[in-house]
Amino acid sequence: MAVNDTDAAVASAAMAMIGGAAISSFSDGTTEAEIAESLYEDTVETLLCSSRWTFATAQANLNHVAAAPTGRFSDSWQLPTETILQLHAITSNGYRIEFDVYGSQIYCDYDESNTLVADYTYRPAESLWLPAFKTAAQLQLAAFFAPALRADNDLAVLMQNRADTALRMAKLQDSQQRTSKKITTNRFLAQRY
Repeated sequence: MAVNDTDAAVASAAMAMIGGAAISSFSDGTTEAEIAESLYEDTVETLLCSSRWTFATAQANLNHVAAAPTGRFSDSWQLPTETILQLHAITSNGYRIEFDVYGSQIYCDYDESNTLVADYTYRPAESLWLPAFKTAAQLQLAAFFAPALRADNDLAVLMQNRADTALRMAKLQDSQQRTSKKITTNRFLAQRY
């Protein structure tokens, strides 16, 4: 693991951007460490949910639950135990299905004879982040740290603008890691002729 692949290293780099002191952990006892500890995780999770990042997306087979829901769906399935930040889809045989989330389960009308797969965003370790995403996260953290540490709203606005630009670049780079979706033209051709 590289030196800059920890939560404290990412937060420390953000502190450096606004002239704050470096931290080695969130329990340093410094003002910088206290600010970083209070803002870090929520900021990172928000950024992870802002796009369907390839490095933070996973799939898992769901397990059928014997107890049936009491309401409008016939079956329930257990979500993975890994913390899910955002659930994107539930599929059966590659097709999206209708479902609702209830606590740690999903309710749907698919029984145990089916195989259900969840696509979701999770919280990956910093070592798995794309470099462009790491930079965007550092800039976003710097934007939040600036008013708390330096009481400098102008610096916060500058860092936020840089974070927005970096996040767009990170999304562009991440989008190049998947196959482009083919546009279906059949319905356009049917209307034309």
